[in-house]
Amino acid sequence: MTFQYTPAPPTTPWLAVVDGPRVLLVHGVAGSHDVDGLWRALRGGAADVMGVLTAGGIAATPAFALVEPAGEGMRVIVRGPARVTVGFESLDGADAATWIERIVANGAVVVDASSTVGATSAGLPIASGVVSALRVTSVGEPAVQPIALATPAAESTPPSAELAVPEETIVHDDLDAGFVGGEPPAQSDSDSPPEPTAEDGYDFLFGATVYRSVSDAAVESSDAVDADDAANATSTGDSLAGASESPAVSETVAGDHDGHTIMVSKLDRPRRRPAEEDAAPVPTAADEELSAVLVFGDERVEVIDGPLVLGRSPSVSGVPAGALPRLVTVPDTEQDLSRSHVHVDRQGGTVVVTDLHSKNGTTVALPGAAPVRLRGGEPTPVIPGAVLELGGVVSITVEER
Repeated sequence: MTFQYTPAPPTTPWLAVVDGPRVLLVHGVAGSHDVDGLWRALRGGAADVMGVLTAGGIAATPAFALVEPAGEGMRVIVRGPARVTVGFESLDGADAATWIERIVANGAVVVDASSTVGATSAGLPIASGVVSALRVTSVGEPAVQPIALATPAAESTPPSAELAVPEETIVHDDLDAGFVGGEPPAQSDSDSPPEPTAEDGYDFLFGATVYRSVSDAAVESSDAVDADDAANATSTGDSLAGASESPAVSETVAGDHDGHTIMVSKLDRPRRRPAEEDAAPVPTAADEELSAVLVFGDERVEVIDGPLVLGRSPSVSGVPAGALPRLVTVPDTEQDLSRSHVHVDRQGGTVVVTDLHSKNGTTVALPGAAPVRLRGGEPTPVIPGAVLELGGVVSITVEER
């Protein structure tokens, strides 16, 4: 996938970082050190980019828009006034306290901040690089092609009569031999019905009367039918193998089978098997979604399956019954932790931590960044690998499993 970008005016501090199918549009980034960090982080994916952007805390995080492939769809993370459109989905983070993250269906990508400064000029091509831009638009096919499922209905169409009956089944050698060097043979005046030939086996296709002896018309047992099918298949293989050497010579096959016909059901069997294998269900991105967990120092694991309140003796009040958080007790013999110390929840795929005005506070250390003390009552998003320290005595790691 390639892109086109619209250059930004010199006074507009929007920067576009493009690498393959990933696009980052960020506001207010200055200095080669910051640009190099974002360029390296974009190649590692959304987690690395978020680690760089949020290194100074949520208040210092700039407005940005990030798009990258995620399974069969696209992951969109946006903060501030920039707008991202993927196919028919469009979203921005203007009303979010932190940012918006969502997995959307695959489609054409438009990352746009041009509404902040007005009209823009025509786009210029870019495949990978860092440019000053207000708008980035994908050109060509989507970054991730959807997996095409098998269509058994198309495979189940019965073959035509021309495919089921090879051209070699019509043998004219005996007919031509009767006319060579003389007059056609005289017709017999006998009233007895003619003996069935190999060609008579197809008269029923055209509504003609088919003559059969009493033994041919009798119902055969299943064992006899299986033996007859096996003989027919063997005769068919021998006839096809010797057709190029002596087409005028053919074996006499018992019954009314011409020795060259392959049953439709036998032709359809090998083609039906691949269709059944191809129709196996394809795992989707939703089946592979990971769960966020809190891992304590003693290897204890708490799944973030809803809001959690952690503390020495946690409790809640003034909360509706349908929104009650799960209470997680953290052992603390020195009473350095508050009774209800910190609130943890998962919002739109992002783990959000809020210090509940605890006595000794809560710090967050993102991967590769220095610890930051949280302000009481202020929700702060964190990424996998972040380490929470409660009251300076308990360390908890945020992971995905």
